[in-house]
Amino acid sequence: MLPMRAGHPGTASYATRTRNAVVALSFLSVLALLGVATFIIWLGVTKADEDDILPAPLPVVQSWVEYPGNPIYNPYPAPFIPTRAEDYYPWVVFDLYGFDNGRSGLRSPTYRMWHQNPTNLAMSTSLDGIHWQLVGELQGIGASQGYHAIVLYSADRFARSTAYYYKLYYWTGDSATFASALYAESVDGFTFVNLRTLVQDPSALLLTGVVNTLLYRFFGFGSVYYNAASRNVSGQPWTFPFVTLYDVGQTDSPAPGTAQGTSSEGIAMATSLDGITWSLYGQDPVLIPAGNSEWPFFDQSICARGTAFQDNTGLWNLYYTGSNRHFVDGTYFAHAIGRATSRNGVSWSRDPYSPIFSYRDPTLWRNDRTWASYVQCGLWETQRTYSCKMWYSGGTFLSGSSGPALTGTNQAIGYATYVPQVTPT
Repeated sequence: MLPMRAGHPGTASYATRTRNAVVALSFLSVLALLGVATFIIWLGVTKADEDDILPAPLPVVQSWVEYPGNPIYNPYPAPFIPTRAEDYYPWVVFDLYGFDNGRSGLRSPTYRMWHQNPTNLAMSTSLDGIHWQLVGELQGIGASQGYHAIVLYSADRFARSTAYYYKLYYWTGDSATFASALYAESVDGFTFVNLRTLVQDPSALLLTGVVNTLLYRFFGFGSVYYNAASRNVSGQPWTFPFVTLYDVGQTDSPAPGTAQGTSSEGIAMATSLDGITWSLYGQDPVLIPAGNSEWPFFDQSICARGTAFQDNTGLWNLYYTGSNRHFVDGTYFAHAIGRATSRNGVSWSRDPYSPIFSYRDPTLWRNDRTWASYVQCGLWETQRTYSCKMWYSGGTFLSGSSGPALTGTNQAIGYATYVPQVTPT
């Protein structure tokens, strides 16, 4: 479901109440100085406009703590064999009722993870989000390789609009066409049916194919969200039933040392009324590479795999993979995990304390790749303490005794947590 603000419905935060008071006082002052004409102009300011003119959110240091037993998941260990030693790109869904589709009403906290294995997409389950059991490769999507699995779950079958509880989105690996974006449905999240390609709105193409623009290439959906309380307000993408942050680029990813200093991959946004036909939001990606060639500008060349949510203070958070092709070490598309924030979920400001994690950290299991994170916040099993959880991918740099070093091999999945200082009311 769409990650909305935590707390009681209709309860405004202190920041929101304060801002409303300031706006009201400003309104009275403006009326006194400029008269009724100004009042008419003020009425034309929408909530989205108000967010756009507010200053960028103040940076906050986030103290993420990595699980000491990382990596938590690597069910395919086979060192020094790159094509048989990887598991990455996690997408995790938590359900307090054990994915019983609303039948029992009994609490049975359960996590399900969809991820990339050496040959295709797979599913695993967990009772705590740390210790996982592999179920197997997804059924019904064909034998060809699939990438970047994203699964939505709805206990009421998406407002009873379908007979299925799960929607799967994934990518075939072809960056030249949007036809590489596929969709399927499932009753149990493991066996899928109704496989089909997704559709672009011809009036708002997600992939234009125009050379030397960021909408030239398509690298799959980074995340997809479902909004059960959609209102479909034009210009406010998070009010639509389905929202995606997807990966686009100017060219196919070049080898290290080429296209240095250029923006090659960014994160764009699109909306959908049915989860099948998608329309680009705006004219350009919402987050593009920026900075220079030196550390700590880790995302100078690539911004990808964005996952977003509105936290318990009302602030929007975007976690993403960043890379800089000027760096001569590390896998050139998987250098670090960064964060950006926004007041409206559209206009993003980079967190100056990023990256959160990078391949340069003294952590052996991800000393070549640190990337492809999935982040979400909530009350989780306890239903008491608001906290954030991150599942992310890492890969090692292995130097074989009888051959060249193998970069990004033995990929696995790690886990980290963060408890904000502010808790929901």
